[in-house]
Amino acid sequence: MKILIIPSEFPTISRPGSGTFIMDQTKILADGGFDVTVLYHDQLSPIEALNSKSFCSVKKDKIGRLTTIISTGLNIPKLSEKLFVRGIDNLLQNHTNNDFDIIHAHFCVWSGICAKYISDKYKIPYIVTEHSSSFPRGQYNKYKLKKAREVFLKSSKNIVPSKFLESAICKEIEKKINFLIVSNPVTIKDPKISKYEKTTAICISNLIELKSIDLIIKSLAKSGTDINLNIAGDGPELDSLKELVIALKIEDRVKFLGRIPRDQVAVEFSKSHFFCHASKFETFGIVVAESLFFGLPVICTRCGAPESFLSEENSILVDVDDENAYVEAFKKMNKSMNKFDRDAIIKRVKDEFGTNVFLEKHRQIYEELFKSR
Repeated sequence: MKILIIPSEFPTISRPGSGTFIMDQTKILADGGFDVTVLYHDQLSPIEALNSKSFCSVKKDKIGRLTTIISTGLNIPKLSEKLFVRGIDNLLQNHTNNDFDIIHAHFCVWSGICAKYISDKYKIPYIVTEHSSSFPRGQYNKYKLKKAREVFLKSSKNIVPSKFLESAICKEIEKKINFLIVSNPVTIKDPKISKYEKTTAICISNLIELKSIDLIIKSLAKSGTDINLNIAGDGPELDSLKELVIALKIEDRVKFLGRIPRDQVAVEFSKSHFFCHASKFETFGIVVAESLFFGLPVICTRCGAPESFLSEENSILVDVDDENAYVEAFKKMNKSMNKFDRDAIIKRVKDEFGTNVFLEKHRQIYEELFKSR
């Protein structure tokens, strides 16, 4: 079966950290026997275009059953939708045989809109997996919500990784849509490296306001513990977070690792004692699930989807933006982290988010759709 994947974000030369979870999912499908082609049109700002060696180019790679074809062009905000759709259609016509059985879009804006256009034009059924936190955050304007509603209603199947996101979408588009719940898979491997000698928490995140990394740092400083904190990631908040660490005089306990590759992420998970997360919203929270794969207990905000797989058995939950509660969570974790059953934590996450579970759910969806054509 030939599957065409159209994502709204994907790892590229300009943005190697973008959409890595979608890349992981496409690899699972290809390794599972599907012929998968990813078409992605990367839209760059004028400054990014000037600094890019791949601007206005097409890059094609093939490994096993997985083919990725990526083009780059200029991002003109008022024309983003049309340019994205045109870019994908150009790749489809000029760089593939256009003989796909199913189109699978990741994110409604702009990929789902593009999938609907391609489906209408070439008579190929499409499905949509939605991941965006823009729905629960109320960030889409009326035009995007109208287009999203049209896309979901016309799609053969709609998928989300959590009930939390399903509820948010239906509320925003003012329409009850039946979504299939398929959790994102955990694909990271445990290198089983010895722990840091001193108790160390790990935080892996984009350094943006939404993730509330400053809350974690302030709470650590006020906790009265001697816990160390490693922060992996990059983003616009980096400089202000470093200044905060200096102002709180905890430079000797907080280390910024920068954006690190996946194999190093696994190393940091393996060496750490617990995981910290303080996001305001999560439509799934793959990094939280990944931490559980290493048997790490978690301090996490009640930010949406993670609450569906976090409990007293694997975490300490606090309300969003509640600094006092996060301080107490640090104190409690420092005293009780060894009481968590780490083997049980690992078993549960493997049972719920293993790659085989993800593959078989998609196989069922694809085969049902293929037979109904």
